[in-house]
Amino acid sequence: MAVLLVVIAAVAVPYNLFTVSDRSSGITDQNSIQVRGYTIAYAEGIPNQYISDVEFNALGETTNVKASGVIVVNDQQEIWWQEISKDRLGFDHRVAVRVGGIGWRETVLASRTTWKVVGNHSVYTVQLEHDDERTHVFTSQPARAEPTIAGRNVTFVPGETFSFRVTRNGTVLGQADIPERDEAVSAGGLTLVRMKNRLYAMNNQTRVRIAKYVPPKK
Repeated sequence: MAVLLVVIAAVAVPYNLFTVSDRSSGITDQNSIQVRGYTIAYAEGIPNQYISDVEFNALGETTNVKASGVIVVNDQQEIWWQEISKDRLGFDHRVAVRVGGIGWRETVLASRTTWKVVGNHSVYTVQLEHDDERTHVFTSQPARAEPTIAGRNVTFVPGETFSFRVTRNGTVLGQADIPERDEAVSAGGLTLVRMKNRLYAMNNQTRVRIAKYVPPKK
């Protein structure tokens, strides 16, 4: 499990070159937790509030950098920092972030639950855990698997419980939760069978792999 440390007192940038624009932009009660004056959040595609005061082009326009990942904010310390990128969390699936001050440290665990969907983007959720309390803070968009089985398609819907729906020509035929490991569930004329981390859709003698669960790295 990767571990990152938020260093408060030794940020290696020239004085007054960078400023925090709007610490609350993109950070909500729904995508963050509070730890002793720190806000730890997960968000994607929000404006990066740690921006440069220096104009970088001839037109005099300021930069418009987006941030995606685990973000640490402290209003009193004027800290706004993307501590873990979206890609980093997507690779490691579980990363610890430490925040603190003089004489104290706290650890927040960021974890991502992911299903890779055949022929489409992954579906995933992000959780933040502190003091044995786990908070759901982000849900990706649903994704439809590319294969068509018996004229039907399967769309994966992430959430606190991952589910799927079976459609034919845009009409929903049925929906259910993704089965547990080595179990099966039927909906909409298809049976979804989970073999370890792989998920198959079956109809009569046809069996097609449609998704794969990505377990967190240990």
